[in-house]
Amino acid sequence: MANKSQIAALIVSAIAFTGYILLRKRKTFGNGDTEIYDYSGYGESISRGYRNNNPLNVSYSTKNPWKGKVLPNTDKLNRFEQFVSTPYGYRAAFITMRNYGTEYGFYTVKDIITRYAPEKDNNNTADYINRVCQYSGLKPNTYMGPNDRDKWLKMAYAMSIVENDVPLYHNLLQQLGLPNMEAIQKGWSLI
Repeated sequence: MANKSQIAALIVSAIAFTGYILLRKRKTFGNGDTEIYDYSGYGESISRGYRNNNPLNVSYSTKNPWKGKVLPNTDKLNRFEQFVSTPYGYRAAFITMRNYGTEYGFYTVKDIITRYAPEKDNNNTADYINRVCQYSGLKPNTYMGPNDRDKWLKMAYAMSIVENDVPLYHNLLQQLGLPNMEAIQKGWSLI
């Protein structure tokens, strides 16, 4: 008879295989683009950021008519935006964070993350900054110009880990190869 850890491993494997099949389903949108970066079909088995195709958890607002935005928003708490695919979620995050420079004069990793994930929203902002720097190789005082593509890609990759690396979802995210740099790059190209 199988023990609990063997059963749990089988369940995780089945979810991962199902996720792999869903991941490979292609969606064709009206503009002819074929997207393979849609994680919305995973239900509760994957983190909210990926369920919403919004790995950086861009906050929901009726004022933002984002490209690729899903309407009506069905996020349980109506707290985060939902997108048709993850590149659109990354696009929204890039635009939001790049606007911090022109709107607030925030151009460093530290300043951008302090605004993006403030303590008042129950974030441990100092830890968030440290982890992003650790995963990206960027320093807290790294200048993030609006066209510093490589730096923004590294930062988005690292922020995806921080935003979604909840122990409950960790194994599935690793098995699916998330965060996906190809989706991040596509999000940048949509700007």
